[in-house]
Amino acid sequence: MNSLLAVGIFIAITMISDRLDRVLAIADRLLSEGQYSEAITEYKRYIFFNENREESAIAYAYYKMGLAFRIQGQGTDAIEMIIRAIQSTSDENVREEYRIVLGITLIGQKQYSQADFLLLKVEMFSPYEKARKRAAFFRGICAIYTSQWEVAREAFLVFFSGEDSEINAIGRRIDELIDRAKRIHHKSPRLAKTLSSIIPGLGQIYSGDLFGGLNAFALNLATGYLCINGIVKKQFMDAIFNSFFLFERFYTGNRKNAIEAANRKNNSLNQRLALEIETMIKGKI
Repeated sequence: MNSLLAVGIFIAITMISDRLDRVLAIADRLLSEGQYSEAITEYKRYIFFNENREESAIAYAYYKMGLAFRIQGQGTDAIEMIIRAIQSTSDENVREEYRIVLGITLIGQKQYSQADFLLLKVEMFSPYEKARKRAAFFRGICAIYTSQWEVAREAFLVFFSGEDSEINAIGRRIDELIDRAKRIHHKSPRLAKTLSSIIPGLGQIYSGDLFGGLNAFALNLATGYLCINGIVKKQFMDAIFNSFFLFERFYTGNRKNAIEAANRKNNSLNQRLALEIETMIKGKI
């Protein structure tokens, strides 16, 4: 009787185990087919019924959920899932890889200082050379997004150190790109704000946003006219309303938009450089 019970329990556990493995396989297939929401549901199902399974499988499910969220543009959820994956695995090599992916995700969310700190920790303390070099590469990409050219150069030097002649040639090309980027005239957010403080819209035009600049100029001109017209006609309540609730709003917004336009222009320039570097080194990181 006891033998039959033991066999029954073994069969039941085996069936549950096989079912859980199928759930994970289905989730992976859905993810590969681009059905991200459905994949996330299956990964959650796997984790829910997987409390007593090996931790590496749990970490893997969290990691894959993080990737699915990231592809869908849900950066906050992606970061949370990848952090859980890091916390769920005891395999140091896997943990380092997840940390690098977390750093890449933070870059995608423009959380550059957090990404730099995390990647620098991997670069300095990881026992795995491949992880250290990958972390250095993406720290270089992070530095490019923030226009820290010399930091980027130093990070890429770590990545390319000790590599073969083909990789070193790419490294020299990237070094040239960084020199070229340093000579590119990036827009000054402070100057853009000052220009739009003097003449509304001028900062946006300086930053390359012609339509935004003309729109800001027209709105501020119109509201300014309403204020002056109210004073001339001695309609002081209207003049006060137009001054504080319309002109002040559009004038302040115009200065803020000038800063954002300059930052967008600079980010666009840096993004093109980062994409060019990533394309050059694709398949080698």
